Amino acid sequence: MIGALKIDSSDHVVELAPGVGRTAEILRLTQPASYTAIERDPKAGSTVRQILGDTDYVVFNRSAEATGLDDGSATVVFGEAFLTMQPEEKKKEILREAHRILRDNGRYGRRGTIRHDPHDGFFLIQSHRPPPGS
Repeated sequence: MIGALKIDSSDHVVELAPGVGRTAEILRLTQPASYTAIERDPKAGSTVRQILGDTDYVVFNRSAEATGLDDGSATVVFGEAFLTMQPEEKKKEILREAHRILRDNGRYGRRGTIRHDPHDGFFLIQSHRPPPGS
């Protein structure tokens, strides 16, 4: 998924629920301008901090539906399969939050489904916000 998102050194990346940090480890090699992990589980968050090592990248112990990040603060938001485990209403809250923190023309990627349909693959959504006042 990281390759499909085309993350580079100009990106401000937010990963929702990095878990054991496998994607954080891969992402570190792309050297984005910033990386923020939002992990609800303090133990998993600690593991991700260890993987990130001595970098300016940060891990917050927060929930994916209430990141506490600024509006439009990310050029890329992604999460692996964690949405699959959430009830429908929680999925909607998480997707609303991802949209809120994503900059105009940002990229959102995930694995999993929003509705229980047979398609369970990678989704890449380009964010487009309407102009103010429209």
